Amino acid sequence: MRVAQIYSRQTFTYEGIVDVDILRGIPAPWDLEVFVLFSVKSTEWKNDNFQDKNLKKFLEIINCINDETPEFFKSIHGTELVTWILTVIASVQFDIQKFHFYRMFRFNYYFNFENDKINMPKLFKKKFGCDYYEYMLFGYILWLVFSEQGFVQDIFNAVVKNFAVPAAHLTLTREEYCDMLDGIASKHTDYLYCLRPSYSYPFINYDNTIYCPLPHLLTRATSSSLMHRLTDKDSDLMTLIGKEVYESYLFTIIKDSNIFDEVISEKIYYVHGKERKTVDVMAKRGDYYVFFDSKSFTPKINIRIFS
Repeated sequence: MRVAQIYSRQTFTYEGIVDVDILRGIPAPWDLEVFVLFSVKSTEWKNDNFQDKNLKKFLEIINCINDETPEFFKSIHGTELVTWILTVIASVQFDIQKFHFYRMFRFNYYFNFENDKINMPKLFKKKFGCDYYEYMLFGYILWLVFSEQGFVQDIFNAVVKNFAVPAAHLTLTREEYCDMLDGIASKHTDYLYCLRPSYSYPFINYDNTIYCPLPHLLTRATSSSLMHRLTDKDSDLMTLIGKEVYESYLFTIIKDSNIFDEVISEKIYYVHGKERKTVDVMAKRGDYYVFFDSKSFTPKINIRIFS
């Protein structure tokens, strides 16, 4: 857990992921995620660590993970190969590249949205025990703490203690973590691209100690993963949020950008007596028109294990 955290912290600054030239010279965050899956799942048999001369063993493990090619890739070619590579690599690499402050703004809007059809603050608090602001602040403070080179364990402990409700909802015991992983991946090679429990639960409780081995996942755990958890197995709620919340957000950011002369939200019209709807947002600038449409889509976890 210690060595994973050290290298995870090297992958980001307070502004976001480090420059690609720096990233190429250190263990990639997605390889660290696989390392943690193995580490949590494996049983200790002696008390060695990865410090000093043993660090090369850690780097050998990371290189082994990075060099592994799933058998599935060896059996397909051409367009099919490209499609699958893009699908699984996008799943593990694209999210971390999102700009941190845009993400915070977006999910703060989502979870505080309220109209006559949906009350997101009420739904969120019922599910997660407190307002979203607490989660956002908790994740951001820890992001800043971990991005500092002079990391202090006492500060981490104090932050977790003061945000007890969010911390509890973002923590799994080691046993729970393993059970969740077993429900996602049936074999070790699946770990390369599978959904990681750490996406939603960045803290692991084991032997009365709270670990945070992958702090680069804190923003994901306190934003998009909360939405996935809120709508899990509730397609009606997901549809309602997509219609009321996502469309409102799209309209708001386009209108408030002041890029366009005119911005109009979705309208109903009729063709031969049949009701039709426009795209979500229509914008005009001079003699040019731009149409925007939003879609909410959550890929099935089995796609990531080539099912």
